[in-house]
Amino acid sequence: MRMTLLLLPVFVLLCSCSESVTAVPVATQVPGWRTAGLEAPQRGEGDTQWTKLQVIGERIVALNSSGGMWISSGYSSGWKTVPWSVNGTVVGLAAMHDTLCVSTMKPGKGCVQCAKVDEWNWKDQHVPMPDSMAIDGLGSFKGKLVAFTADVTSKYAFIQDGSGWTDYSQGFPRDVPFRLLEVGDTLWAGTWESGLWYRVWGEASWKHQPEAARTLFMPGTAYVDTTFAIRGVAWHRGSLWVADWGGETTEMPGGKAPYIAARNCPPQSVDSSCLRDLPVNLLTMISWKDRLIAAGFFGSSGHVFDDSSRHWIPLEDSWCWNNYADCGGTRTYDLVGLGDTVYAATNRFIMKFPLSELPKMSPALEARYHWPTDTSWKNKYLYVKNPPHQ
Repeated sequence: MRMTLLLLPVFVLLCSCSESVTAVPVATQVPGWRTAGLEAPQRGEGDTQWTKLQVIGERIVALNSSGGMWISSGYSSGWKTVPWSVNGTVVGLAAMHDTLCVSTMKPGKGCVQCAKVDEWNWKDQHVPMPDSMAIDGLGSFKGKLVAFTADVTSKYAFIQDGSGWTDYSQGFPRDVPFRLLEVGDTLWAGTWESGLWYRVWGEASWKHQPEAARTLFMPGTAYVDTTFAIRGVAWHRGSLWVADWGGETTEMPGGKAPYIAARNCPPQSVDSSCLRDLPVNLLTMISWKDRLIAAGFFGSSGHVFDDSSRHWIPLEDSWCWNNYADCGGTRTYDLVGLGDTVYAATNRFIMKFPLSELPKMSPALEARYHWPTDTSWKNKYLYVKNPPHQ
């Protein structure tokens, strides 16, 4: 389940409501990343860190690991706190037109509450789940809320049906989604550690998408040969893209097999001079206005995909400033797009990057990072039978 030792290093602690979030001036930086006006206490290394973002109209809601919510007056300006007095710690966000819906966990009870923006009259949606369980999977499908929870003995999934809820758990594993993505008539769910699942509107059950092959290790040397801890799901140029906790990105053309893996470097034992491959842990991925971006931990500044070369270009040049005294954060947990900008929730700041300044592949980048100009290695390590077990 979700709390295995494998996943603990990137899980955010939910505690310490005494720390206060501050609105800070936007830092002057080189083109690229810049702060969007919110900073977590203790430079983001304490118990309160930014974890999730939700776009609602032309505004952004930012959630931190203590359950505190902030909303902008427009794009990333004019941040103010979202009033919250319900007995429960907010862990999930979903937007429904002009309404913000949230899911909660202890202390308090697990529930789903919704309120119109700026009115903030929270109303319990009465999800038929045990109060003692955290509702830590929340999203929407065809304009209806979906909610998930699970523990070591049970699982629950419901979709809103008018003023009530309908069971939506048939076929779903005893796990919860880390990411949900609606594409047409399909809802994709990347789970904590049970792989990728999908449900087609009108069908009676969830279906499992076969796991992708791992490419970080030389074939036959990895302790597992497939991905299973999905942290990012995006639809980009007619393909479903998946980011796995273990640092793998996979393209699924049309959402189907065969898959195509993408990374910058062959296994390190083959070429140790190649630099800036994907982050050690991927935690989020989006496609916004034809640019695919992924981010996570080590490195946290994110990568943008160059479709022509199939390289992931690091966005590190503007991540730190003041002679490297300040940086955007050490972990990036979430990405959203709004207007002509991509926004990131890191452990320290809400950051932003104009789309117009995203780089594209060049000979200078190849030389800088020692990326192999001979890409024949991909035939052996990336363009293999994928998924390996189907």
